[in-house]
Amino acid sequence: MSKQIYTFPRFLAVLAIFLHFLNNVQGQSFEATIKIEPGSSKARVEGRFLGGERPKRLSFLLARGGIAGLGSRISEVTLSNAGQTIGSRRFSDGEYVSDADFDNWNFSVDLSPKRPADSAHLSWLSIDRGVLMTDDFLPQLAGESKAGRVRFDLPEGWQVVSGGMAGSSDWFPVGDVEDSVFVVGNGWRSRDAAEGKLTFVTHGQWLFTDEDAAAMTAEVYSEYRKRFGGQPEGVSQIVVSHFPSNVTPGNWEAETRGNTVLIMSSDMPFATQSKQRLHEQLRHELFHLWLPNGVNLKGNYDWFYEGFALYESLKMAVSLNRIRFEDYLDTLSRARFIAEASPKRRSLVDASNNRFAGSETELYARGMATAFLCDLSMIEASSGKRSVEDLLRTVFQKYRNIQIKPDGSEAVTGVMNEFAELRPIVERHVKGTDKIDWPSYLGKAGIELRQDGTAIFVTAKPNKRQKALLDELGYNNWRKLASPTR
Repeated sequence: MSKQIYTFPRFLAVLAIFLHFLNNVQGQSFEATIKIEPGSSKARVEGRFLGGERPKRLSFLLARGGIAGLGSRISEVTLSNAGQTIGSRRFSDGEYVSDADFDNWNFSVDLSPKRPADSAHLSWLSIDRGVLMTDDFLPQLAGESKAGRVRFDLPEGWQVVSGGMAGSSDWFPVGDVEDSVFVVGNGWRSRDAAEGKLTFVTHGQWLFTDEDAAAMTAEVYSEYRKRFGGQPEGVSQIVVSHFPSNVTPGNWEAETRGNTVLIMSSDMPFATQSKQRLHEQLRHELFHLWLPNGVNLKGNYDWFYEGFALYESLKMAVSLNRIRFEDYLDTLSRARFIAEASPKRRSLVDASNNRFAGSETELYARGMATAFLCDLSMIEASSGKRSVEDLLRTVFQKYRNIQIKPDGSEAVTGVMNEFAELRPIVERHVKGTDKIDWPSYLGKAGIELRQDGTAIFVTAKPNKRQKALLDELGYNNWRKLASPTR
């Protein structure tokens, strides 16, 4: 029998979620049973639609994040209504048309791991564990309702990890099929990391201990909670697992979907490197629990939540003495080089709409550079009373609980325009295509750009105002904090 891993302090939170689920059962749009055979990468899925009009078409997700061909994983589709089988035909991979209305569906899905790089973004099953992202293998749902419930028929000894939600009779509520992630298998270990609001889950052996990992997770989560002025709704889970196939040391892929952070990684050669890499992964991915997952915005505004995540992760690394200020400048220098290298320049808003068409690296670099400009400009204009964290906090607080989803880029640039010093950045570098006048911005902080453009560094004799700005960026942070134990 499947059993979710969760600790007793979270019991009341889980119970409240479950009672809410029961009270809103009429809002469900589906229920499904997922059966996994021992030693198999295939699952048999049996389910039905609940309420609403009966469809005549069964559709599955065909591509996600540049990964195509998902419909070809589906086979042996059977449709029925009131116990009577209904004829159907495959229109194309992942598209089935029935001869009449139907409620019930039954199919097989092949979840064999694909490329290692896909394993953080796509469902997969191996001999001892798997990751199930409901959106990429359950039928696509019509209308605004994306809720339902699932249960699992698992091989003996397997468990389910689901971010703190559990139902009676092994049913797990799914608040939104697009955001739900279930981790299954044997050998998973779970540890509370933030007073019932965050769980660290891992599998396999690493060069860091579970205690080290949970402590780092709690540290990063606490820092973001302070910077955003609150925390995401519900219980979050951080899942760290080896790739389903052998991968050389130092590689990793990650995704934050809903309240689940999934990090697929190989270990580093040495323990110190392993801990440092995990901390880096956590700094970036936990940011996404707040932005974009903690706000109700729509559209492609990756330039903001990816670029600013990179910058905020970097700035936090300095503040926690994980890296030196020289490392901070070196990373910004590399981002500047990438941001300036593209011969075909588009606005960040336009570039976000083509993230998976070869512009992802440029988008991340330009977004990170923009975050740095915002930080410099806000610190200088307020004499250190404001920083980029005030921008992030305002976006999170303003859009976390709204009912109607506005466009993400419009919402963010609207907040940016509330700060006079950011309006030129919005006009020239977010909505516009101007190149950044780096010497002008850097000079405010006593930072210079080498003549050949290969590096940025602190000037030999910054003036008093420049020193104050450098301090706000973390230049002298090493004097304030002892080096962390690694």
